[in-house]
Amino acid sequence: MNRAYTTFLPVGLGTLSLGLQIVFIRMLLEIFHGNELAIGWLLAVWLIGTSSGAFFFSKLLRKTRIWNWFLLGLFPIIFINYIFIKFIPKIFHIIPGITLSLLHLIPISFLAIMPAAILCGLLFPYISEYLHRTNGREISFNINKVYIWESVGSLLASFTLNFLLFHRLNNLQIILFFIIIFSLPLVLIKNYRLSAMVFIGLGLLLYLYSPLMVDKINQSIFMPYTIIQEKETPYGNVKLMKLEDQLVLLNQGIIEYSSPDIFAAETNALFPVLLHPKPRRVLMVGGNLTNVISYFERISDISELDFLERDPYLVELQKKFIENQRTGNTLQLNFIIDDIRSYFRKTTKKYDVICLNHPEPVTLSLNRVYTSEFYSMIKKRLSESGLYFFAIQSSENYLDEYLAQYINLLKNTLTLSFNNVFIIPGDQNYFLASDSLKFTSILDKWIERLQQFDLDPQYLSEYYLSYRISPERLRQFSGQLDRWKIDRINTDFNLNGYVYHFRIWSHAFEQNIQEYFEIIRRYRFMLVIVILLLVLLLKMLLIKKEERKLLSNLFLIGGISLALEMTLLLVYQILFATLYESIAIIFGIYMLGLAVGAYLQNIKISKNEIGLMFRKLNLRFFLLCFSILFFSFISNHMISYDLFHLVVKWIFIPGLIYLTGFYSGHYFALTTATYFSKNGGYFHGVTYGIDLAGGIFSAFLTSVFLIPLFGISGSLVVILILIVMLFI
Repeated sequence: MNRAYTTFLPVGLGTLSLGLQIVFIRMLLEIFHGNELAIGWLLAVWLIGTSSGAFFFSKLLRKTRIWNWFLLGLFPIIFINYIFIKFIPKIFHIIPGITLSLLHLIPISFLAIMPAAILCGLLFPYISEYLHRTNGREISFNINKVYIWESVGSLLASFTLNFLLFHRLNNLQIILFFIIIFSLPLVLIKNYRLSAMVFIGLGLLLYLYSPLMVDKINQSIFMPYTIIQEKETPYGNVKLMKLEDQLVLLNQGIIEYSSPDIFAAETNALFPVLLHPKPRRVLMVGGNLTNVISYFERISDISELDFLERDPYLVELQKKFIENQRTGNTLQLNFIIDDIRSYFRKTTKKYDVICLNHPEPVTLSLNRVYTSEFYSMIKKRLSESGLYFFAIQSSENYLDEYLAQYINLLKNTLTLSFNNVFIIPGDQNYFLASDSLKFTSILDKWIERLQQFDLDPQYLSEYYLSYRISPERLRQFSGQLDRWKIDRINTDFNLNGYVYHFRIWSHAFEQNIQEYFEIIRRYRFMLVIVILLLVLLLKMLLIKKEERKLLSNLFLIGGISLALEMTLLLVYQILFATLYESIAIIFGIYMLGLAVGAYLQNIKISKNEIGLMFRKLNLRFFLLCFSILFFSFISNHMISYDLFHLVVKWIFIPGLIYLTGFYSGHYFALTTATYFSKNGGYFHGVTYGIDLAGGIFSAFLTSVFLIPLFGISGSLVVILILIVMLFI
């Protein structure tokens, strides 16, 4: 019985820990509008909780009788934690579709994650000490055993989440499932048998009634909106809400579109189509066909309209919206379910007009459709006289420094691919790009085309457009752009579009944060040098005592490992935009590497080889980081071919993530064995806590400092320098 307990409880801890971590991150990503960089911050907070639980709270509990009873609080703490996350929009008065203040992000993250994270952190030394009491093996052996089996449990949880639970259960049901799995081994322990049975019974009861419970919670949170449908798709949480006669679609908390919206239909679809002399084939990327389809069916030039959306659920919604609006069969309407980059890579079809109806680059997955790499793909899919169109929010008459630089960034990036780029100013800026079409007589073309097809738009009238493109207005707009001219462009891995959009938002709503951000941005190279010098100084101070040197290197490895994992995770999202669906399996591959690395150290490395093994591991981390850096320069060339695309997505990047975990697990186990052989140590969680502490600083610095300010490649250079310091 003890053997079964000591095997299954660490596995249960791994499944519970990773399950809670992934579910809570996905729930909070909806609140943070799908911002992938928030994952690093959320991981940092989770690691603060787990390391605090393993390092500090376990010491406090050991001195009291509570240590033997704290497992009883597991179910209520986790359940209350879930309820709190659900009610965050109501507690903090978050309006649907409105970007969350950074001043809210910090308390929300800590309040939402810390309780469950501390609990999972407490369980690690608790289980390690139980193994030590029951099997009598040395401390390091038991710590590494829990570390290995916890990683195995995390791997099992990741596969279960990715291939089964995400597709069948809601978030509450998933949490209850993992609580039940963790509680099963507790039935074998006399002191916890009754509590475990209560947990299992209560979990099953709530599991059955959770759909009704979640629906009631949602209706309460989003009043006065009525939630018509909610769906967890592979790409995010989708809510279709209704307020009076208006439908609003939220995708990861961002307003995808509202309906009816005739103004958006006329400006974002009808307008660019009629500017083309003969738009036979039109591609709409995302957005809403409602109100658009009736216009397009009256334009006889259009023979084929393709609507591209990667989320099958959103495509089904579009089909329902327009099923009663079709008035004729002359227009061939095709629905394409695919990621736009993947579709452009596979298709040979050429379009006369391509309209992008995605939100602005508020996330990395959205930034990837505003980059030079993407525009070069657009150009290849346009006909000889093709036209590309998108719109961004702007200011009616005045451009400040941040907005002007953001517009210049997008214009510079477009100009790399297209000979003619024209911007129509206003509260929305309309970007028109083509190689052969001239945009000098837009108004004349517009009036002529309206008359040709007997169209009478409600908003985009002759007089309104005349005002928007008046010579004086265009000169004023051009002058403001010239005043704040920049020569930067937006690429996949420099993330300038995301950063410049963030500057606009923070300047408008949080000027204090904007001021700090600009100072950090201005002196970013100096700050990196200071950080590196501080790390070097600390290493020099600790180098004289071997135990401290071991722990300081473990701290660095914990940080380097998390930084590499975060970077690879973001590279995966930039290239493939499927992180929301794949995050569990990515974390699971990393945990598999941890488990295998720690296990192999336990059975293969002798004491005489320890020094050499540390040097080999340092070198392997250096080569791994250098490989990722090299890949960042050639990635787009590789995935432009079908075979390489599949290899990179399913083998290469997962392989790099596995190796990151493997080397980190090997390093942890080797350090733990070495440390406890030299220092008997009473506290079992010291190396675990140090490893997590390194990850805390790394996850925070990587997500909020390195990647936004240096991009992917620049961040990897800094990580390489940190790895070099391991050799000291």
